[in-house]
Amino acid sequence: MKKVFVYKIVNLNGDVEYIGETVNPKRRYYEHVRAKGKFAWRKDIKLVLIKEFNNKHDAYNYQCDLQIQYGFKTDKEIHLSNRKISNSEARELAINAIKLKRSIPILMLDYYTGNLIKEYKSTNDAAKELGINSGSICMALKSKSKKYKQYKFLYK
Repeated sequence: MKKVFVYKIVNLNGDVEYIGETVNPKRRYYEHVRAKGKFAWRKDIKLVLIKEFNNKHDAYNYQCDLQIQYGFKTDKEIHLSNRKISNSEARELAINAIKLKRSIPILMLDYYTGNLIKEYKSTNDAAKELGINSGSICMALKSKSKKYKQYKFLYK
């Protein structure tokens, strides 16, 4: 049985530019940086392995979870949008499919005092209750300050 790896492409600043999965990390990195690749001829990036799986299904779901956390369009969204439905419908279907499988709890703290305000099952639950876009929370989780308005968000 082949191992499947979930990886991220990071630049020299440590910013994540891509999340993917592969059975051959060396070949996949080459595909990214070759002339027609997503990161053609770039020397300022590297491929970092995140997690190893025994099957593609689990790796794919984990990859999509990470893509949402980092604010990227998920592979599920891309596949769904190729089926002639709107991007917003594709995103909603993809996120709902992922939420059914696994959600990552987050904590909302007061940014200035550090006091816990509330725990949420996922970024989507927090966004719905706060009346904001879940992408704003994901961006806050990615940033060094973890701040959005007067709140600080952390993964539990």
